[in-house]
Formats: sequence, structure tokens, C-alpha cells
Amino acid sequence: MRYEDRTMRRRTADHRPLTTGHRPLTTGHWPLTTLVLVAALCVVAFACSKPPAIRNATVDQLHAALATPETLVLDVRELTETGANPPLAAGSLQIPLSMLPADLVTVPKDRAIYVLADDARAENTALGLLVDAGYKKVFRVQGGAPAYAKKYHQE
Repeated sequence: MRYEDRTMRRRTADHRPLTTGHRPLTTGHWPLTTLVLVAALCVVAFACSKPPAIRNATVDQLHAALATPETLVLDVRELTETGANPPLAAGSLQIPLSMLPADLVTVPKDRAIYVLADDARAENTALGLLVDAGYKKVFRVQGGAPAYAKKYHQE
């Protein structure tokens, strides 16, 4: 097939191309079509994705959740930060962040785990370790240990 036959649909009597007023989608618009297809696939993938393993919780939600046996508070503050003080929450598991990778097997996977730390860096590190190890219900306590201690801890 010749180039002229592929590019022009019909010719007038004086051999000028007859314009149709639009170009078909297959000639020159493939990047747009591809973009629309990729965007549609992203929307479907996002809609079908699993809920995030890390959820946010307020100190009030943590305090209310302590009444249920499915709740475990994981205190990852270092011993230099806690000193000889008792745990912030009754029944909490104290594992310093520096020891958490080795002691992760002591943390049960079937419970909702609320992480308490003094700073966001330690909290994010602990949350990442838990999620990477396959924990499904992990909670970031907004404000961390300082916010919980300020509102609920009795000295």
C-alpha cells in the first residue's frame, strides 16, 4: 500500500486531499489513549488495594481500647528515656527500639498493637519493623508517649 493511500482517504478531481474535519484516534493520538488507559488502571488498582496496616489513633482511642483484651501497647522508649518509671499503660510491653528487631518474636501477631515512643523517628522505625514482619493491626498514637503521659499517666 502506498503512503498516499494510507494518509488520504479520497482525493478531489484536482488530486487535492479531501479533509474530513477530524483525525481518527489511531493516527497521532496513541499517547493520549495510553495515558487514559494507565490512569484507569491506577484508579482500579487503588480502589482494590488493601487497607493500610498502619492506622492512626488518638490517646483517647488508645485509652478506650485498653479495656479490650485484643489491645497491646508496645512501649519502644529506650531505658535511658523511661528510667525506673513504671510503664505508661497498664499491661504494656516494654521493648526498647534498639532491641526490637531481636525481640520481635515476643510480640503477638493476633492483637491490635499501639506503639508508644517519645519521638516520631522512633515511632516510625518501630511501625516499619512491625509491618515488615507481617503485623496487620498496628496503630500510631498521635502525640506518642508524651501526649499519653500528659493526659492519663498518674505519677
